[in-house]
Amino acid sequence: MLRVNGDLPAALRLAEEADQAARRFGSRATLRWTRGGLIGLWFELGNWDKSWPAADEFLAESAAVGPHYQDTWIWVCRSLMRLARGDTDGAVADQRESLRSARLAKDPQVLCPALSGAAYVLAMAGRTGEAQPVLSEQFGLSLAEGGMLDESSVDCVLAAEMLGRQDEARRWIGARRDSPWSAAVRKLAEGEFTAAAEALAAMGAARSAALARLQAARELARTGRRAEAGDQLRQALRFFRSVEATRFIREAQALLAASA
Repeated sequence: MLRVNGDLPAALRLAEEADQAARRFGSRATLRWTRGGLIGLWFELGNWDKSWPAADEFLAESAAVGPHYQDTWIWVCRSLMRLARGDTDGAVADQRESLRSARLAKDPQVLCPALSGAAYVLAMAGRTGEAQPVLSEQFGLSLAEGGMLDESSVDCVLAAEMLGRQDEARRWIGARRDSPWSAAVRKLAEGEFTAAAEALAAMGAARSAALARLQAARELARTGRRAEAGDQLRQALRFFRSVEATRFIREAQALLAASA
């Protein structure tokens, strides 16, 4: 609930306590659940040195002993990390697995993040023909099916931006219950990228905030506001460099040089 209500650092502290308790009591099944939660939080908060190897280990165990409910979100996280680090083919392969896993679980709570992540990865990979129906499926979910917004909603809105479907994204967000996430994501969908980045950063959503800052810089540079673009790029680059997100580092550096 702390994560859903926009306090990711506090959510991480509790998730780490839960993980330690699972280890202390020797419950392998419980440890799988707590580890899955940690992988997602490490990913969004920017500790990819922990998130990526833990994701590899988790998915390898699922392959050995059978699928787990947490597999979907972990496929999504690894797909997005691979994309950021320049492994587009690996990212596309992982998004495919995330959708397969989500459909196996048959639960909108995992289907929505998988659809958002897949639409974003496919759009970023230039596979718009594949991205469009995935995004349509996401937008077609009812309010009850769609649930509350979270960090995966940032990927959905950014995908909609790339695919020219911002109006649909705004309608989709408007049907959701108010929360810190919905406020931030609504700003993103309305083109208030800098404000969205600040709101996301305040929640501790470092990855999402960096992507919002990069989007803000693109728009500010396009409209000739080079100093503001440079400020957003420098803040985004701090995160991208910390997680070795080479794809975004290259773009941010190119934009920074152009705005100097």
